[in-house]
Amino acid sequence: MGLKPRLLLGALSLSLLVSCHRTDDADGSPQPAQQAHKVDSHQFIKSAMGTPFKVTLVGHSFPQARQLARLAFQELERIERRVSSWRAQSEIGVLNRAKGEWSPLSAETHWLLSRAHDLNALTRASFDVTWAALKGVWDFRAKRLPDPALVSARLKLIGAHHLSLRGGSRPPLAPPPSPLWMRRLAPDHPLRAELSLESTEQSASAEGGERYMARLTLGAEVDLGGIAKGYALDSMARLLRRYGAGRFLIDGGGDLLAYGESPQGTEWGVGVRHPRRDELLLTLKIPSGWSVVTSGDYERYFILGGERYHHIIDLRSGYPAQGTASVTLFAREALMADALATGMMVLGAQEGLEVIEGLEGAEAMWMSVSGDVTYSSGFKRFSEALPARWGETSTDPHPNAEPQVGPTAQPTAQPTAQPKAEKTAQ
Repeated sequence: MGLKPRLLLGALSLSLLVSCHRTDDADGSPQPAQQAHKVDSHQFIKSAMGTPFKVTLVGHSFPQARQLARLAFQELERIERRVSSWRAQSEIGVLNRAKGEWSPLSAETHWLLSRAHDLNALTRASFDVTWAALKGVWDFRAKRLPDPALVSARLKLIGAHHLSLRGGSRPPLAPPPSPLWMRRLAPDHPLRAELSLESTEQSASAEGGERYMARLTLGAEVDLGGIAKGYALDSMARLLRRYGAGRFLIDGGGDLLAYGESPQGTEWGVGVRHPRRDELLLTLKIPSGWSVVTSGDYERYFILGGERYHHIIDLRSGYPAQGTASVTLFAREALMADALATGMMVLGAQEGLEVIEGLEGAEAMWMSVSGDVTYSSGFKRFSEALPARWGETSTDPHPNAEPQVGPTAQPTAQPTAQPKAEKTAQ
């Protein structure tokens, strides 16, 4: 687990390969952009959850695209207000300050916490929203190890049993409740940039039935940073599709969700960074409706005594996960990709492969610190040329060496222009 909402899954090693006709900020103001092809493609940017979110829409006029982007960003802001642990008045903020008492929840937040329980079991407890008890223990700027006694004490407050839920019943991995405002709109309702968000703030008690509640062990905390971005991408995509968008890419600080085709009529493409050098290792195709996330040991770390200490924490020990340099995770749900990328980084290739092979709609690639690359059985659908290793001892003699300086995710002018991947049975 990471130690900030954004970094719970690791800053991503994905270099977005996308061509846009023009780029705009959240208010629709034009920004400079490299024009590769003359197509109706517009990109809009909005900061939320501690990272920039980018929505690229293809096949719409600028006014239509701006309205769609505004709706998507309103949904993003609504989710952030509701579940951000950094907002004292959010439902999660209130829960964390409830001092062991029951705290009311909306149906949506209750669903997210329920999914967190499911994902905890699915990932063999390598993903856990109660990781927040470790906040502040690791200081990567100071580049020093924490007090072992402090780590041990905080670990006692981590675990699914520290979070209790009450109200509502649902089967495991059930879909989320629809946003309340969507229930009140007719399917053919026109786009409205002035769409009110107030109706989304209703409590679960207004829906009838038992009130949704949660309670934490005294001293424990939860942080949904490991799934909040993924959930936001899923919600934004559902909204865009409802209102007629058929070709788009959403980038939440490197977490990607693609739908339809790129501006060039090909599948959207993504580049995966070399774990120890500032260069691309390979390019992958993103099938429509899929999400991709990469978690790595090279974004927030320090080296001490020849050992690399990074922000993805193994909650069994309270110390950084060992053995894996990077995991790239594809899933048909961004929330699932978000959580699994963390879990597979902690579990490693051998144990993680057992988890992934038992899931439908999820594929993974592990890069070990020794240079080996392991793929799940269906990963080949994303590329026709997958390397067996990312580095050899002769060319990468210092696996803990500092990477070359430079950003890890930079837009480039051209998307990958490869044939569509052959459909693989999951």
